[in-house]
Formats: sequence, structure tokens, C-alpha cells
Amino acid sequence: MKYKTDLHCHTSEVSECASENLYDTVKKYIDCGYTSLAITNHFEYIVYAGKRFNSDYKEYVDAHLT
Repeated sequence: MKYKTDLHCHTSEVSECASENLYDTVKKYIDCGYTSLAITNHFEYIVYAGKRFNSDYKEYVDAHLT
């Protein structure tokens, strides 16, 4: 079996550099024949501080990883 993989992809829910949400991103990759995808969103304090979560950074990261 042949595999088609992207090992570096961001989604708009977490990474400000992305323009597509997770659902649309995965759908587009499937439609293009990809068999696997690594979501590599940013978890940097400077990106998140006070922008999308009204809490401290640790709580923000914990909310995304649990």
C-alpha cells in the first residue's frame, strides 16, 4: 500500500497562520488522496496570551490537551 502524508499542517482553531478549521482541513486532505496527516499547531505563549482564552497560559494549554 502506498501512503501520502503531510507531516506539518496547521488548523485555524489554534494556529493563527492557518485559514482552515480542522474539519475542513482533514476533508480537503482526504479529497486529495492523503492517507495520513500530522497536525502541528503552535503552542506558544506569545501566540495565545490573552487572544483566544480568558485565562492563564497553563489553563489554555491544559484545555487543548485534555
